[in-house]
Amino acid sequence: FLKYLISLMGEQRLLVTSFISGVMHNLVYGLARTKLLLYVGMCMSHITGISGPLLSSAVSRNVEPTEQGRSQGALSALTALAEAIGPVFINYVYRNWHFCGKGTMFVVAAFLYLLGTIAVFCIPSIKASLDDNNNNNKKKKK
Repeated sequence: FLKYLISLMGEQRLLVTSFISGVMHNLVYGLARTKLLLYVGMCMSHITGISGPLLSSAVSRNVEPTEQGRSQGALSALTALAEAIGPVFINYVYRNWHFCGKGTMFVVAAFLYLLGTIAVFCIPSIKASLDDNNNNNKKKKK
C-alpha cells in the first residue's frame, strides 16, 4: 500500500502529508469532546505512522553510499532520544499545563508536529522534489 501512495503522491509530498496528519490527529484528540471525534482522530493517526519509513528513505536518498550507516545510525539515535524525552516532557505538560483541559498534551504534541512539518518542508531537496512533482503534474495536464 505504501508503494502505491508513493507512486501517487511522491515520497516527499507523502512525508509532509504524514506530518500534517500528525498535527491534525493530535489537535482532534486534544480538542475532542465526543467519542466520535476520538475515532476520527484515531483514523487520521494511521497516516502519521508512515513517517518513520519515509524519513529513513529520504535520509538514505540524500547521502552518499559511504555515509548510509552513519546517517541511519544518527536517525536511529534521534528516534531513541525522542522516545526517551518525549514521554517525560508530555507527562510534565499533562501535570502542569491545562490551557485546553486534559487534552493540552495533545495540543502541545500537535504544535511539535507542526514544527516538524515546517522542518521537513524546508529541507532543500524536499522542496525541490515538490517543485519538480508540481511541474511534472502541470506538464501531464497539458
